[in-house]
Amino acid sequence: MKILIEHFITSLKSSLGIRRQNKGNIIFFFKIWIIRFFFAFPKIRNFNKAKIDSRIIEKKLFQKEISVKNVLKNIIKKGYFSELILNRKNLKYIKTNIIYKNTIFALKGYKKNSKQFSKSLKPNDNLNSIIVKSKKFKISHIGLEINLNKTEIIKKLACSNFFIEIAKNYLNTNNITISGQCYISNPMKISNQEKKDNAQFYHHDLEFKKFLKVFIYLNDVDKHSGPHSFVEKSHKFKKYKHIISKRFTTNQIQKSYKLYNIKKFLGPEGKVILEDTFGLHKGDVPTNKTRAMLILIYGLGEGTKDYNFFIRPQNKNI
Repeated sequence: MKILIEHFITSLKSSLGIRRQNKGNIIFFFKIWIIRFFFAFPKIRNFNKAKIDSRIIEKKLFQKEISVKNVLKNIIKKGYFSELILNRKNLKYIKTNIIYKNTIFALKGYKKNSKQFSKSLKPNDNLNSIIVKSKKFKISHIGLEINLNKTEIIKKLACSNFFIEIAKNYLNTNNITISGQCYISNPMKISNQEKKDNAQFYHHDLEFKKFLKVFIYLNDVDKHSGPHSFVEKSHKFKKYKHIISKRFTTNQIQKSYKLYNIKKFLGPEGKVILEDTFGLHKGDVPTNKTRAMLILIYGLGEGTKDYNFFIRPQNKNI
């Protein structure tokens, strides 16, 4: 009962905050609260069953051929698929497509020197320039929400038949919105509170009734670069205490789940992870190298309107 009450209060507060941010009415509030409260329960959330109804085999995007059906089977069973690497040409185009003027800049939580850093950014700053300036001003974590309508290459990738087919099958709907983000995490000593703000404690996402995310590493990621971690199958089965939208320590998660189910994703730039982040996950804190990552979000409808920019799929190959 204590956990249920805490979950009710947490979902109520977050829904009120989202309503204020979006200047929504009471109907909007209840729509958000239903997602934040009821769809935190795996049985309710996964009542919308994924389907596997595709014969598409992707031959251009990645370094090897892959079938949509194979990817879907793994995501449904484990919560993720992590065996793909973008080909170098597509990766190069994507990285050059990330320019400050095509994004909205956001910091999670308080960051020292944030005003100076923000003022230093110029419209044509590319990914490398943003990283260099973030290190100069000792900013631990940056979020850039990408306007997909201004980033032709990233939009084509997001709307490729491969990703759209996976999203429509996994979400079992044609009512899909797509958003994009770029996260940059720098190696520096920070407090536990800042780690929580940076999503570097375990947590689950709850932005839609159902959703899927694609993570693409924009640099080589080893154990020192803040790799992404995920608790296998936690998109379907969670400990009751973990339905609450809050941060959990690594120790708390390791005590609750088998260690072999906790996956840490290392790999070269271009590595692709398709993941249902309703499962428990986090980004590790980098210790000596920056990690940059592109994120594509596929949601059922508009969800809790966490994103300023979204598009509807157009099914065009890159």
